[in-house]
Amino acid sequence: MCWSVKQTKITVLLLLFCSVLCTHAQVCNRCVEMPDSGFISYRLEGEPAHRLFLQEDTLRVKVKGMGLFPPYTLFYVIAQDGCLRRIGMPNAEQTATKGIDIDLPISASLDGKYLKRISDSEIRISGDNRPYFSAQTVKGILNGMDLLWIYDGTMVRDSAVFGKLNKIIKDNVENVQIKILYGKQAYCQYGIAGINGAIIIETKVASRGQNH
Repeated sequence: MCWSVKQTKITVLLLLFCSVLCTHAQVCNRCVEMPDSGFISYRLEGEPAHRLFLQEDTLRVKVKGMGLFPPYTLFYVIAQDGCLRRIGMPNAEQTATKGIDIDLPISASLDGKYLKRISDSEIRISGDNRPYFSAQTVKGILNGMDLLWIYDGTMVRDSAVFGKLNKIIKDNVENVQIKILYGKQAYCQYGIAGINGAIIIETKVASRGQNH
């Protein structure tokens, strides 16, 4: 990553602030919100965030908007092929009416691939055997947070800890090491908990203690 140390720490402080707000909002609205649905995976380079919704013979892919590009949805027909399910081409009629270019990274990663349901919370897409996990399961593991936060080797699950981290980073900039992992790298290191990325914060005092 080409960011400077200062830029990285400013970014982390902003993420900390957003995480606290999001966690409190989720707690306040938990009784009125519908549970998260669909399946999510780690993002590949150049690929927008997206979510799969699987029905008996249809796969719906909701793609998040980026900048000037609005969100859109792709529709696929799924055909049973032995114990696997084959993903067809995007439904051209539904796609054309929305003015969506189907020649997209998302489409390339799904067209003609095979889908296998591992469990109620996991499906796999053939090719590189890419995993997709239930968004609700991921949210439960992360305790409602969007990213995995690791502080001195321990997963942060309490929003109250974010206030402490914010103070530590601001008051002890020179004694804090921050590492940000994205995509497949975060997933390979932390499993399903790292599916959306991971931020690892470590105090140098803790690092010295671990080295001994």
